[in-house]
Amino acid sequence: MPFDDDYFDVICSFSSIDHVKDLGKTTTEIYRVLKPNGTFLLLIDIYEHPTVCEPQTITWNFMPTHPPDFNTQ
Repeated sequence: MPFDDDYFDVICSFSSIDHVKDLGKTTTEIYRVLKPNGTFLLLIDIYEHPTVCEPQTITWNFMPTHPPDFNTQ
């Protein structure tokens, strides 16, 4: 993303992150541009298996593992 590190106070993702090609790269970029103590608001559907429209499988343990430094609340 063409933004400096620690640029945003709030980042919102509503039913979109499960459509990205590289989930690890996407969450690393979100973490990079989010200010320390910033808020990442994530709303997604939880699926067991990927689909053509939603190639990423998002599970309940998503936030503690993508990236591992996210502090979940």
